[in-house]
Amino acid sequence: MTASTPIRAEIRIALTLAKCMALVSQSAASAEGRLKAFAVVNSTSLEDFPPSPLTFVAAYRVLVTLSKDVELLAGSKAGLGRMANCMRLWIGKDVGTPSGLEEGARAHVLETCLAVSKRAAGVLEVVDD
Repeated sequence: MTASTPIRAEIRIALTLAKCMALVSQSAASAEGRLKAFAVVNSTSLEDFPPSPLTFVAAYRVLVTLSKDVELLAGSKAGLGRMANCMRLWIGKDVGTPSGLEEGARAHVLETCLAVSKRAAGVLEVVDD
């Protein structure tokens, strides 16, 4: 690979979301780092890209992690709500069937995405684990 080789969109999104996780997951995460992560999550639009296992797993990890913390959810609720809705639609349709997930796993992902959508909209309270 050379410096001029373009990176596929799914790889770029997955790496960007991984960076966001790193910025908010550190025990001594700076306020500036969190704000940068929130801005990226809130501006990320999964609707513009065809779903892939790589982007789905990265987005799901961000979704679960950020939605479990009141502060993290508050900073990223617009992006998390959009991500959850997009992922819920993808995994719930026939398009999600070839994902290789069993029906029980798909149902769990659907429930998680629906719960995050509700939390982001302020309909469901965040419960810290």
